[in-house]
Amino acid sequence: MAEVKRKQKKKKDKLTPQQENFVQNVINGLPYAKAYKLAYPNTKMSEEAVCVESSNMINGTGKYKNNPKVSLRFLELNKKAEKMAEKADKKKIATAAEILEFLTYAMNDENAEYKDRIRAAELSGKRLGIFKDQIEMSGQAPLVIIDDA
Repeated sequence: MAEVKRKQKKKKDKLTPQQENFVQNVINGLPYAKAYKLAYPNTKMSEEAVCVESSNMINGTGKYKNNPKVSLRFLELNKKAEKMAEKADKKKIATAAEILEFLTYAMNDENAEYKDRIRAAELSGKRLGIFKDQIEMSGQAPLVIIDDA
C-alpha cells in the first residue's frame, strides 16, 4: 500500500512534457507568456489569461500554490544556470600562469612578426622581474656629511 502511494506521489511530482518545455523556454530567456504559448500551442486562452497562468506556474501561486512543481523545477534549473554562469565568469579572467604561457607561445611563434615576438619577450621579462628600472638596496649605510663651505 505504501509503495503504491509512493509511486502516485512521484508521478504527481513529475512535470508533464509541456510543463518541462515551458520551464526550459523560460530558463532560456523567453518571456513567460511566449514560453507558455510554445509549450501549449493549442491553447484557447486570451493573452491576459496566458500571462496570469504562466506567471502563476513560475511563481507557484494561484492554483499552483498547493502543487508548485513547475516553480520548484524553475528554481532548480535557475540555480544550475547561475552556477554555470559563475564558472564561465571565472574562466574569463586569465591567471598569471596563463598570461605567461600565452606570451611564451607568442615569443616562440615563428610565423609572428619579429616586433611582436620581441614585445612578447619584453612583457614576459617584465612580468618575471628580469628588467629592473630601480636598484634595490638593503642594509645600513653610514651617514656622511661633507661641508665645503
